[in-house]
Amino acid sequence: MSISRRRVLSALICAILILSLCGNGYADQAGAASPGILFGEEFWELYNLESIEAQTGSYAAVGEKLYKLTGLGEIYSYDFQKHEYALLTTVPAFQGRTGEKKYSDQDPAVRKQVEAAVFQIVGALDSDVLYGYNPGSGLFGTIDAEGIHWQDVRLDNAMALEYSDMQGLVLPCSLDTPFVEGDTLYGYRASNKWTGSGSQPIDGKLCSYDLHTGACTVTDLPGTYAICPYKSGWILLLRRLENGRMVLTEFDLSAKAFGEEFPLSITTDNTDYLDVGDMISGIAYHEATDTIIYPSKGKLWESVGGQEFHEMPVTMPSKFEYINLAGNWTWIMPDGSYLCPFRLYLLIVAKSPREPHLYG
Repeated sequence: MSISRRRVLSALICAILILSLCGNGYADQAGAASPGILFGEEFWELYNLESIEAQTGSYAAVGEKLYKLTGLGEIYSYDFQKHEYALLTTVPAFQGRTGEKKYSDQDPAVRKQVEAAVFQIVGALDSDVLYGYNPGSGLFGTIDAEGIHWQDVRLDNAMALEYSDMQGLVLPCSLDTPFVEGDTLYGYRASNKWTGSGSQPIDGKLCSYDLHTGACTVTDLPGTYAICPYKSGWILLLRRLENGRMVLTEFDLSAKAFGEEFPLSITTDNTDYLDVGDMISGIAYHEATDTIIYPSKGKLWESVGGQEFHEMPVTMPSKFEYINLAGNWTWIMPDGSYLCPFRLYLLIVAKSPREPHLYG
């Protein structure tokens, strides 16, 4: 299936799922009905967001809050303690037209607009700081109620521009699963993410940006399809072994060394990025309970304390089959709420002493 057809399929499933969830709430054992949607139609109506640009964007989790950057540059938050939305600020956004040419061939005036905008928001793991990032220009800075505060040092943008052209993208290549820990911005990239034929192994890379110097250190992660923030100083890698078995592997960010391996009950002969994403994605870790959660084929799987993965007792929506790896916007919040993406909104799966349930 082509990339464009996959994106259309994903959008259709999103629309169907939104309608099904809004029309039929889900209930926990106490009978509390819930649509299970965050940043969904209720949010759009609250802030009168009608255009697709206002509804799409990127997400970042910081402390008790989840932030959403819209295509119009507005940044909203959802507070998991207060259970309410708020508008934080507005930052520069690119709202022009690029045409179909690859990014390096775009008009200089277009590139100038693109490279002044906030394209991604990034959360810090060890502080309450929210960051903004432009992969095309390397601009990086903190975000607060006053807007974006770009730092003087720009991050190395060579890989973003190179990968953009290699993949025929009209905009700079973004970082997948970006996060800040200490003085470093981490993220995932792969040159053949959108160009693979299913016969070549994915060439995953860990990009580590020094926020003081802007220098980027690239670490090869062969066979890696996604990364996930893990215990302090570590990440989890979603990898396909040569025998086709999918595994999660610990990776030490300082030593650049592999650690313990967690086998998954998933095997595939296909190496295509999107096909693997059809089977497993959305990996998240909760350090307080040492819990890993991931969705696969309409079900949620959980491992606690390094034990074997088991299916969670959660009744998921009937259209919960398709989550792709792009961006991997998935978290377990401090209260144990697992968040998984469906492009225009997020589903929430709550952890509680009772049977886990969906709530809004």
